[in-house]
Amino acid sequence: MNTQLDNPKKLLFVHDRLPAEGISGMIVFLRHFLRLQNWEIHILIPENASNIEVINGYPKNFFVHTFKLRRRLWPPFREHNSFLVNVRLFLLEKAFRKIVNRIKPDVTISVLYHYYSVVMANLCNRIKIPFVLFLHDRWDDKTKKLKAQQSRLYYGEKTIKKSDYIFSVTDNLVKLYLQDLNANYEVLPPIPEGYTTPIPLKKKDTLLYAGSVDQHHVRLFDQILPVLKANNYTLVVLTNELEKLDDLKNKHQNLDLKKSLPTNREALAFIASNASAILVNYGISEAENPDSLYSFPSKFIEYIHLEIPIITLTPENSPFYKFLKENKWPLILEGPIVENMSIQLGLIKDKLALDNFENIQKELVDNQYNPFQIQKRFELVLEQLLEQKTN
Repeated sequence: MNTQLDNPKKLLFVHDRLPAEGISGMIVFLRHFLRLQNWEIHILIPENASNIEVINGYPKNFFVHTFKLRRRLWPPFREHNSFLVNVRLFLLEKAFRKIVNRIKPDVTISVLYHYYSVVMANLCNRIKIPFVLFLHDRWDDKTKKLKAQQSRLYYGEKTIKKSDYIFSVTDNLVKLYLQDLNANYEVLPPIPEGYTTPIPLKKKDTLLYAGSVDQHHVRLFDQILPVLKANNYTLVVLTNELEKLDDLKNKHQNLDLKKSLPTNREALAFIASNASAILVNYGISEAENPDSLYSFPSKFIEYIHLEIPIITLTPENSPFYKFLKENKWPLILEGPIVENMSIQLGLIKDKLALDNFENIQKELVDNQYNPFQIQKRFELVLEQLLEQKTN
C-alpha cells in the first residue's frame, strides 16, 4: 500500500477495540480502512484496549489514540442510573472533544455497541462533523439487566437519529431502535476477504464448522454426527472452545476438533483445503440465538467465495432465512434435523443440485457479496458526506 499521502483526508474511528484480524467482527473495519486511498485512519479506543502487536502491524497512515475510562474525581458509572450515565457521557464528551480538536477529522465512524458511539454522535452533531454509524449486532442484548437494556435502546435511538448515515447488516436491526425507519441508512453486508485459491478436487467427506460453540451448537452436533457417520462423513470443528466438546469427542469417533487459526486467511485456507461442505449454524429458534432475528452471519459471506457447498440452519423468521429463500438457496436444514441432514448430504453429491448451487453462489460472489462492490458503496457514502460538508 502506498503510504505517501498527498493532502490526505482524515477518518476517525471510535470503538472499544482495535480493528484486527479474525474470522469476523473487527476484521470488517480493518478491510474497509486498508482499502481507502489517500486517507489518514485515526483510531480512538480505551487505554485498556491497546495492543502493541496489533498496532505495530498497521501501515504508516494508521494512528492510534487512547482515552481513560475513569479519572480520580469522576463519579462511578452505573448503567441503571440515568443521572450517572448522563454525567459520564458529559465527561467523555469533554475528553473526546480535545482529541477531535487535535485530529480535525473529516468524517467520524463508530459502532452502536457501547456508549462511546453515543458520545461521538452527540459531539459530531454539535461541531458539524459527518458521523457514520455501523450496526452489526444487538447492543441491548449484551446485558441481562433490564434497566441497562432499556438504557441502550433509548440511547441507541438517539444515536441513530443524530447520525448522518447508518450502515446496518439488516433492516430488522434498525427497526429495533426506530419503528418508523426515519433514518438515512442502507443495508451493507460485512465486507468479506474475497478469498480465492485453487481447491483440491478430491477431499475426504468432511463437514466443517468454524466459530464459537454454544449449547445449541453442541445439541446440533450430537444430532447430526450419527447421520454423518452413516454417510462416511467426519465433522471438523474449528474453535477456541475445544473443552466444550470433550464429552461429544468421547461419544462420537467421527468428530475432529481443531484449534482456531490466528488469522482469517489461514482459517479460510484450511477450510478450502479440508472441507467438502461447510456448516453455518445460526440456531433453530430465537431462543437458541437471539441475534438471529436482527443480524446476519458474516461467516456465510466469507465462505461463499470458497466455492464449497454451505449447509445452513437458521430460524424461519430470521433475515438470513428470508435471504436464503429469496435466493433459492438449496442447502437449508429444515424440519426434522436428522432426516433433513441425510437429504442435504445427498444434495451435495447430486450433480444437478451442485450445478444449481454453483450458479447461485457465483451470482452472489460477483454482485451482492463482491468485496469491491461493498467497498465502493462504503466509499461513495464517505464522498457524499464530504461534499455535503463543504457545501
